[in-house]
Amino acid sequence: MKLRVIDVTPVGERLIASYLLVEGSEALLIDTGPRSTVDRVLEALREEDVRPSYIILTHIHLDHAGAAADLARETGATIIVHPRGAKHIVNPDKLWEASRAVLGPVADLYGKPSPAPGHLVREAGDGEVLEVGGLRLRFIHTPGHASHHMSILVEGRDLMFLGDSAGIVIEYMGERVALPSTPPPFKPQAYIESVEKMIKMAPSEAAPGHYGTLTDATSYLRGHLDQVRRWMSLVEEALGEGISDVARVAEYVADRDATASRLYSSSNPVISQMFYMGTIWGLVEALKGRG
Repeated sequence: MKLRVIDVTPVGERLIASYLLVEGSEALLIDTGPRSTVDRVLEALREEDVRPSYIILTHIHLDHAGAAADLARETGATIIVHPRGAKHIVNPDKLWEASRAVLGPVADLYGKPSPAPGHLVREAGDGEVLEVGGLRLRFIHTPGHASHHMSILVEGRDLMFLGDSAGIVIEYMGERVALPSTPPPFKPQAYIESVEKMIKMAPSEAAPGHYGTLTDATSYLRGHLDQVRRWMSLVEEALGEGISDVARVAEYVADRDATASRLYSSSNPVISQMFYMGTIWGLVEALKGRG
């Protein structure tokens, strides 16, 4: 089995990944990246001299699935997606408008997805198995980051494709950092339950949507779970003290957690504003809604 990481970051590098999985004469794409980088995926397919039979989406957000329809038309591949996401792959208008409302100009950087032909879209049930080219892929519904999220376990290889179900991974100041990076609507309890579900499957290797591969997957998942719980506790403390403004909560958490502090003070706005502040925003809105 060959696994190739395709960098589909529109600006910069090593932030968004599409994964090409090749086994014998069969090829699969796990996530596609945004529509604006579709040519990079096509170039990788030409270099490997393969045509995927399936395009499997962890979820339908623009940075992971925006190029799916274009690639399906180009290759004839069937798109496999969570049942809650399938209609938005066929008709992405509502997804596009919601994405623009949350992401602003970043959505334009990703590009508006094309509609996919309905006959090329297939829904995947929780626990369903796809057998192709000697591989067994199990689809695991993992909500929290999004209701339409699923992770994919390659059985017998102990490799799990995470999408955004267990955070983004940043190599920052010599430290590996993971954070949910999930603006509203974020469902923290569902997120925690999803990570716990994946821990029980004990993968040895993992491939997050942001970015690359991890060779200590189960240990990573446990550490990430601890971090999410700590940040949730700190956000709850801030709310309990009457602090509800997202910027002030972000500062409150950063003052009490070393990892948060490094992210909060980063000179890179993608890290400090998009990733860190997005996470705090999602947590604040979710935990305020408990009341």
